[in-house]
Amino acid sequence: MRLEQQLYRSYILRMWRDSTGGEWRASVQNIADCETHHFASIHQLILFLCQEVDGEEILTNFMSYTSKAKTRLDEPVLTTGEE
Repeated sequence: MRLEQQLYRSYILRMWRDSTGGEWRASVQNIADCETHHFASIHQLILFLCQEVDGEEILTNFMSYTSKAKTRLDEPVLTTGEE
């Protein structure tokens, strides 16, 4: 893998539902090589993204956060970095 690919990745993310109230589906297309990956759920998308950045620690922290979160996962959580 080229150094540039190790330091920077760019994707087009598409998300949709097949019906009202249906599960979200997603695809990501790598800008560098046009390779597209499809996901039947958002959970699969998150796992893929964590694998792309060797993110075992990221995934562990995310799972810990979601299990302790006081808000529902489908509500936006905004942070400013000033906390």
